[in-house]
Amino acid sequence: MCSREDAPARNRVDPLAVSGDPWVAFAAFQDLVAALPRTRVVSRTRDRLHAVCRSRLGFADDFEARLEPEAGLVHVRSASRLGWHDLGVNRKRVETLRRRLAEFLEPRPGAAAAQGRDAAASEGRAGGERPLQSHSRPPFFHS
Repeated sequence: MCSREDAPARNRVDPLAVSGDPWVAFAAFQDLVAALPRTRVVSRTRDRLHAVCRSRLGFADDFEARLEPEAGLVHVRSASRLGWHDLGVNRKRVETLRRRLAEFLEPRPGAAAAQGRDAAASEGRAGGERPLQSHSRPPFFHS
């Protein structure tokens, strides 16, 4: 699967749209990729990511992403290293990441309030007090 315009139609997916600060959104996207099962991040920069995702049988797929900050887009490529058919695994991976990124960027109404109440209750604080949150970016590796 690839979001490049010149990709064959059967292998093409739309790029992922990001809202707000594209750099913060892409850092979150990189964390979402790293959290996928059986996934190892190979290289990570401020605007690029390369990871290897393995199937339960050990087959490797390459996953690549590139941020286009001016357009608010993340271009992706997810492809099997071996063979021509992947039984839809790479498309499913891209669409799962698209959904998770959208959920991160646009939380459900009331979700933040519920999280604040849950955190306050678990820490024994009043409902109006909000916990301090760290919004630091993850470390970036340069190749």
